[in-house]
Amino acid sequence: MNCSLINYLPSLCIFAIMLISGIAWTATWSYSIPCIAILLLISICLPYNEQFKHRLYSILPWALVAFFLGATRLNIQTNHFMELEEHLCHKNLSIRGTVIEQERTASSKFPYQITLIIDHAESDKPINEKSSGALIKIQCATLPPSCDTGDTIFIKNLYLYKPKPDSYRNFLHKQNIVACGKIANQSQITIEPQQNSSTYIWQIKKNQLINQFKTVLSPTTFNLFSSIFLGYKTTKSSITTQIREQFQWWGISHYLARSGLHLIIFVLILHTGLMLIPISLAYKKIITLFCIAIYSLFSWISVSFMRSLLMIFCYFGCSLLHIQHHTIHALSLACCLLLLYNPLYLFALDFQLSFSLTLALAILHDSTRLTRSLQH
Repeated sequence: MNCSLINYLPSLCIFAIMLISGIAWTATWSYSIPCIAILLLISICLPYNEQFKHRLYSILPWALVAFFLGATRLNIQTNHFMELEEHLCHKNLSIRGTVIEQERTASSKFPYQITLIIDHAESDKPINEKSSGALIKIQCATLPPSCDTGDTIFIKNLYLYKPKPDSYRNFLHKQNIVACGKIANQSQITIEPQQNSSTYIWQIKKNQLINQFKTVLSPTTFNLFSSIFLGYKTTKSSITTQIREQFQWWGISHYLARSGLHLIIFVLILHTGLMLIPISLAYKKIITLFCIAIYSLFSWISVSFMRSLLMIFCYFGCSLLHIQHHTIHALSLACCLLLLYNPLYLFALDFQLSFSLTLALAILHDSTRLTRSLQH
């Protein structure tokens, strides 16, 4: 039996590997050289026969397309942020924008932090129209009492800068945030008539929803509900510290950091509940997908959550269309979609751990199932 790796891996998985290689090659040679060495070692160990030759020739053009697609996508993303930084950073600006997120920080000097989507920016020098729609993060010493998520505000004499160090800058770029700023004087901020940005209206609504939960629920219940069910990272306080210590005592503190596992549990509970309703299985799957979509819109997104979400949609979509599906296919598709959306995800530890562990579990499951079938 020929068990060559090139024959085992699905074409979509090879496409994802080459997409990753293209992004890594463009970013730095230090990532690419080990990858090339591993690929050469694998190619030397693989048996060369007609089946392997046919598969190699059929997949090679698509592998090259994936490699150059990854390299091009990273260049486009990097140039986009560099252009926005050139237009916005290191100058005094007058900015009109919409608050899409507002949170408290542990800093005593700048206890407030808002994320703003720019509607219009002015300076002594002309600002490129491409800056409209860019996200910036601003630390504030004080905020107007009536300032809330979804408000349109005007800020004068705002100095934006590139975030440092580079690791923090890459982290913000992963969240599509271009620059940072600080406001020490409340008089710089003026609240204008409501002009919500349609681009991030869903994020504005979910922040308004979390504020309503905060007023209705008790502090302990709100912290548990928001962190476990919605993935909302609350600020550190005596209540959150006590909860985390209690979870650490029992060794279950990882449950407070919502991951793809929480979404799987939510889907299982929802699917089990729908089993009690006497309708066809196809309608149950459609209702499950609709509920998952609504839940994701009003939830705080992480890489592991998006991976799980895409894999679930792939699974249910293939099931509804009666298409054969596999865990590695779904994982590869989720990887490709996320990296094409933002190639900077590749250099984040949460992306690497989430996909590598899921891939390892999928391969282990397949090998175990194959071993059991051979024994029988």
